[in-house]
Amino acid sequence: MAASERTVPPQLRPRREPKQARSRRMVARILAAAAEEFAAVGTERATTNHIAARAGVSPGSLYQFFPGKAALLAALQLEWTERLRVELGAALRRVEGASAGEMVDAVLDTHARLNAEPLGLLAVLVFSRSQVPGSLDLRRFMAQQLEELLAVRAPSLSAERRYAAVNVMIHLANGLYFLRNTSGAADPVVRGEVRVALVAYLDSLLEH
Repeated sequence: MAASERTVPPQLRPRREPKQARSRRMVARILAAAAEEFAAVGTERATTNHIAARAGVSPGSLYQFFPGKAALLAALQLEWTERLRVELGAALRRVEGASAGEMVDAVLDTHARLNAEPLGLLAVLVFSRSQVPGSLDLRRFMAQQLEELLAVRAPSLSAERRYAAVNVMIHLANGLYFLRNTSGAADPVVRGEVRVALVAYLDSLLEH
């Protein structure tokens, strides 16, 4: 069993791994349909029957692989945490040592692009309570990335102030999702206002 799978509670793991190409394609369709359903109506209103219908499979076929809606959410959170880790990490490496504005743009660009696949999904995953332990929690991951950034670019900050600063930036960035509903990350007006606040605050912390 992979390390990532060991961190997922047994009740949230897939019931079985698809062995044949046809089964793998079905599982991929189910996960894509779950992503679309969660993005469209949220995790509370989404149902496995609607997800199965979107995927073009019977509910029974869905249950062959996933025990329920929570398992689908956990699978997507696992997949998207890894994707965000890779893409956000790459974006921040490209602007290492850059200005506050360039760093903020790198983060906002990544969020806007990922939150469009499908529109609103990343926001749903970020703000859905994760039933998967800490390393797979999207919010905790983003906090860790920001703490590492400040440790390098603002080394004189105390650990206590760095922790507080990270939480302030996360709350500012949440405006991408709370304004104009979950599509705010792609809205130029919302993004512009969030950018102004983030750049000013981050610039006040960085050591030039």
